[in-house]
Amino acid sequence: MHVKDLASITGQIISMSIAVGNITRLLTRSCYATIEKRTSWNDTLHINTEVRSELEVWLGHIDSLNGIPMHPKSSAVGIVFSDASDHGFGGYTVKCGNNLVSGTWGPKVLGSSSTKREILAVKYVLLSLVDRLSGLTLKWFSDNQNVPRIIQCGSAKDYLQSEALSIFSIC
Repeated sequence: MHVKDLASITGQIISMSIAVGNITRLLTRSCYATIEKRTSWNDTLHINTEVRSELEVWLGHIDSLNGIPMHPKSSAVGIVFSDASDHGFGGYTVKCGNNLVSGTWGPKVLGSSSTKREILAVKYVLLSLVDRLSGLTLKWFSDNQNVPRIIQCGSAKDYLQSEALSIFSIC
């Protein structure tokens, strides 16, 4: 496969974003990173595991993505708040029976970036409340502006991209 072929496929996936949502950006990050490394459009690619994985998702699951309405509902059914500190995280739901969740960070997370801790707070609150939140449309509040963007669109930082994909798979 040549770089221009991968660019064409990736562009076609991105063009579907109006129908299937920001998942197109989240699940093309590795493709774009590979395209950006090119020296020529005619370079032959050696597809790495991440790119192969993204392409397999689109090839194998595009039929199962029914798309999103052109005018999605503006009101959320469930409202969730989460926050992270240097030592732990917390979160709670509104309209789903004020469920409180809290926890402390292990040694690997202590001292990590605030963005990573905030994304992990979302993940752990979501995992703790998944039974209560299942099937609901959610509005999620975080005091970190990067968190919603990374969860919706992914990140160039591997550890943040991994967490965004993990949250996507939970949902």
